[in-house]
Amino acid sequence: MGVFGKLTRSVVAGQERSRGGVRQVYRVARALDRSGGVQEVNGGVAREIVAARRRFVLREDLVRDGQRWCVPLGEKMPRDVTMANFEIVDTALKAAGIQAFSVRGLVSTKEVVAVDVKRREEVLQALADTWRDEPVLIQAVLKGERSRRLELPVAAAAVSPGVAGAGVVRVWRYYRSATGTLLLGPNFACEIEFWSTDKKTRVVRAPRPNVAADILTTADTELVESTVGDRPYPTAKVFTRRMLEDITFPIDAVYTWVDGEDPVWREKMLRARAAADGREYHPLAHGDHRFVQRDELKFSLRSVAMYAPWIRHIYLVTDNQCPDWLDRNHPKITLVDHKDIFDDHSVLPVFNSNAIISRLHHIPGLGEHYIFFNDDFFLGRPLTPSQFFTPHGMALVSPSRNRRPFGAAAASDEPHFNLSRNIRALIQQEFGVTISHAIKHTPYPQLRSVHEEMEAKFAEIYRATVSSRFRHHEDIVADQLFHYYAQAIGKAVPSQLRYDYVNIGVAAEMPRLRRLLNSRDKDVFCLNDAPELGDSTPPEGAVRQILADYYPVPCEFEKR
Repeated sequence: MGVFGKLTRSVVAGQERSRGGVRQVYRVARALDRSGGVQEVNGGVAREIVAARRRFVLREDLVRDGQRWCVPLGEKMPRDVTMANFEIVDTALKAAGIQAFSVRGLVSTKEVVAVDVKRREEVLQALADTWRDEPVLIQAVLKGERSRRLELPVAAAAVSPGVAGAGVVRVWRYYRSATGTLLLGPNFACEIEFWSTDKKTRVVRAPRPNVAADILTTADTELVESTVGDRPYPTAKVFTRRMLEDITFPIDAVYTWVDGEDPVWREKMLRARAAADGREYHPLAHGDHRFVQRDELKFSLRSVAMYAPWIRHIYLVTDNQCPDWLDRNHPKITLVDHKDIFDDHSVLPVFNSNAIISRLHHIPGLGEHYIFFNDDFFLGRPLTPSQFFTPHGMALVSPSRNRRPFGAAAASDEPHFNLSRNIRALIQQEFGVTISHAIKHTPYPQLRSVHEEMEAKFAEIYRATVSSRFRHHEDIVADQLFHYYAQAIGKAVPSQLRYDYVNIGVAAEMPRLRRLLNSRDKDVFCLNDAPELGDSTPPEGAVRQILADYYPVPCEFEKR
């Protein structure tokens, strides 16, 4: 008889004597056998799996996602889910009187606590006793392991051979959005590490690496007061030290935005266009497609709230506009009018994004380190400051594999080619080197001091750019100039974000956008609206619906 048959028989003999019970245990055992998870289970584990399913099937406050029982996500952000899972662990440990301390782990989305390995059995029993009637899961984590382990109901914690011998266990609940398009699970868990201490040598061993080391001394692990989230919680003294790779400086975000459907703004733009001074412009330079609204800004801000809660402050630069859904009184948001950043108000109103971007470093209160977002940039999953800046403050820029053509700027050429040509001339003139790589459409890390330096050095072309109400083939744009200039002076280095670019002006690109939603495996992505002659456009509302599915939870920056 194989393990499947033995397991089924042992469970049935133990307590499952009804026909329905036999069928249920049969399904559980068969699933465990296929997954290879029988090494982690015994009859007691299988009984707990069946009992958990019976407990939750009648719970109206839970939702199903396949075979998972989930808590409704409501308005929780990912960080809120991590803290909720930390509370599960903390509640059980406190109920059992077990001392724990916070560990600075290597994954930013999880909380980690450490407990004396001698109390592992008590910890597992405390979790089972405290959370037996809730859809809390537990999983053994092996050192350096990347393969899947069984997700067991926490009630099985004390009887599972795999969990009972683990150096690390992961504890969490699944949270599912009302749309069914966002599921937050073990990536936002709380993990418990079981640490050992040799009293003779005073050596303390962790079961896996952390930001300090997995071999420490009792002096290093002396407990001091710290915080988890915004609550007091002890940690080891070693984790209060600043590590070389820590980023401690604040990082702001800057958006430029326009509501092209605003009738006041449109009249102002059309009047300015009619009064233009006759310089040559590319036909696409101020095409109406540049101002189509799909609530991209709302979803981009949701992406920041979800995946970059470490952003200190957000500055939204507009032409005396404010989205009707935005909570303009939120302490983390500042609306910045063009009048606040243009010294010469005679050039206003301005409809040239190159001019506006070249004045962003004049935003009052803006920090030295900031990330510039277009409203069609989105964060696709949790990110850290170290993906945008080095610990000593250099920017991490994202060059593209695409090359820009050489030659002189001309009104007949595409605007982005001309920007590259004009910037190439400045870099060649200043440093004696040329450039060829384009720049990826990703959020751009910036240094305010470098922008001030560039504006002083290239004052004439800056003045010409900011004086152009509409895009002009002789413009430069400061965020792209920064990409090359900062590398040349040693203030930026190339890096790579996992990224995608989707042209939402073309219907054929929609499957690619749906794949982004289903996989959620990109750090960032850009949804650029660039209709192409002869290609059909996506159905109305299709792009907005996919964004709403990707970011279904309203964020703190929206009116309630």
